[in-house]
Amino acid sequence: SNLIYQGEALKNLLSVVQKEQILVIPMQSMSTDPQGVVNAVMDHIGGDRWDLPHTPEPKVDIKMNVGDNPKSTYKYVKLSNETTQALRDKLREDVLLLEKLVGKRFAWSSWARENEGDVNNTSWLTTTPV
Repeated sequence: SNLIYQGEALKNLLSVVQKEQILVIPMQSMSTDPQGVVNAVMDHIGGDRWDLPHTPEPKVDIKMNVGDNPKSTYKYVKLSNETTQALRDKLREDVLLLEKLVGKRFAWSSWARENEGDVNNTSWLTTTPV
């Protein structure tokens, strides 16, 4: 299935929909600032903002596969170096396309730019394609 190719999916969507009609929301924004996401969506569609019901402050505990972290409560299968490299080779071009279309980098995508390291513009709530 080609559903894994988010860059291609956005490119195809942009071929039939004006970019101003699209709002890109990184998944972590839903955890870190749900009210901000609701506000951004309502602003984007021209609706009235509304407040989410008050709930206790969520404990944001993002779990990621960070290899052999002994503090991790998740048990991950460690991929071989060959499998990891094959996945990176297969997906790198699409990740870079997605970032180009969005005009921002994602917190999870630094691997696609080997030897470039993280860039500070990975913390963003929502955006429209450029």
